[in-house]
Amino acid sequence: DEFLQQAAAAYRPAVVQQASFGMPVLAAGPFAAMPTALQRVLLRQILQTLPSGRSVSFSQLEELRELLLAGHTGQLLQLPGRMQAERSYGKVLFSVPTAAAKPAGFGPVQLRIPGTTELPQAGIVVRARMLEQRPALGGPHEICLDLVQLRLPLVVRSRQPGDRIALGGGHKKLKEFFIDAKVPQAVRD
Repeated sequence: DEFLQQAAAAYRPAVVQQASFGMPVLAAGPFAAMPTALQRVLLRQILQTLPSGRSVSFSQLEELRELLLAGHTGQLLQLPGRMQAERSYGKVLFSVPTAAAKPAGFGPVQLRIPGTTELPQAGIVVRARMLEQRPALGGPHEICLDLVQLRLPLVVRSRQPGDRIALGGGHKKLKEFFIDAKVPQAVRD
């Protein structure tokens, strides 16, 4: 048993790609490459870390395994303790559904440039600074904009039905942009 636990844990960095709202996000590709026995052990290890604190039956474990191996985008699996797993573009995301069907919108909020603007409704903080040269970006949550090209003040708000985005070759509905970028529906708002 100890050998299986360690062997399954070795796959964890490849399978658990990131955390979304404190929950693990599992990558289906690396998971599918694992031996079946280690898939089951790793899933049990991951499920033990979830807030539900409840164990799952073998049949529930197999349903979760099938969701990772052959599920389709948008497919949901209910787990004990009000937990659910959702297949989304080659990944499985865990969540605890809330009574609210959709998060409350916010805005418009003017960004402080330079400065820090807190957006508690979105759970983010925007830090803006002016630089002489374009910096190397540190990750997907950083952006560099040309101040000469901007119309100040910059204002942000939550998305609304029908919003469009200007791209290099024209305009596109923001909803379509998110779908094409494979952004899970649960995190679009």
